[in-house]
Order: sequence, then C-alpha cells, then structure tokens
Amino acid sequence: MSSSEAEKVMSAKEVIMYRGIVALLILILAAESAAKDNITINMLANNPSTRNCFHQMVKANKLPAWVVRNAENYPTIDMTIRKDRYHVMKACNPDNCEHEQIAVIYSPQRNIISGVYSITDRPEQQSLQWLGISDEQADWKALLFAALSGSLIRQREFVSEMNVLPLTTGE
Repeated sequence: MSSSEAEKVMSAKEVIMYRGIVALLILILAAESAAKDNITINMLANNPSTRNCFHQMVKANKLPAWVVRNAENYPTIDMTIRKDRYHVMKACNPDNCEHEQIAVIYSPQRNIISGVYSITDRPEQQSLQWLGISDEQADWKALLFAALSGSLIRQREFVSEMNVLPLTTGE
C-alpha cells in the first residue's frame, strides 16, 4: 500500500470515527433536552414566574418539605384540554413513595396550578388534600386522582376531551 493509499484509508477511518462522535453528541444533547423539558413540582415552587401561583395553591395547607425540595419526580405528562396546554406532574416522598404522593396540573397559558396531596396509611385508607381546587370541580379532581393512581397515562385521550375548567386564582 502506497503512502497516498494509506492516507485515504485513514481519512475514511477518521470520517467513520467523526460520524460516530457526532451521533453520540446528538444523542447526549437530545437526552439533556428531554430532561430539561420535564417540568417538576419543585421547579413550579421555585421558579420566579410560577412561585406566587404555587404558593397561592398551597397557602391553606401545610405540605412536607420534600414536596419542594427533593421529591422523587415521575415524567411530566403534557396534555391539551379544550385547546389549552397543561403539564401534569406527579411526585412522591423519596423516603416513602408508597405512603406520600402529590399530583399537580399546571397551565402555562393561564398560569394556574391545582393539585392533590395524598397520604396512604393503609392500602384501603387514603387521605387526600385538594390544593387550589373546589368541591364543585369533580372532573378536575378526577383528572388529578387519575394522575396520582397512574391511570392518567392509560386514559389520556378520554381525559383530553373532558369539559373541565380549572379554578382561577385571580392572578
């Protein structure tokens, strides 16, 4: 093999190597982008644009510190309900996920946040605290309970067609 042929072979190997590096970088960037898109309850509680709305939602309820500090977050579900975009989040106490959970729905268009906090003492006994939602909003409560139970993912298309209206906070 002549030196010019060896240079061509190395160039082909380099091209393959660079393509592999570029593909790896694209995968890393895509994974980072997906992680950034996952809105969390902690982000809502601490972000300057949503902090007041979040604290308005929880003001009448004493929630444990893990909710805004170190909650174990599930992937955010993005939904469209009556042409409005919503983010549905679920998180749990990292020390006892089965015992304490919270589900929150956030509308960036309306800057509205509602939620439900759950404590399960025994499998057959669950205590719910509704956050920023009235008793008359049964559909909205059903949506948040479905998020808590995990059934929202399975019923997503049905829920998207529900005629639910979020509680406004006057903000």
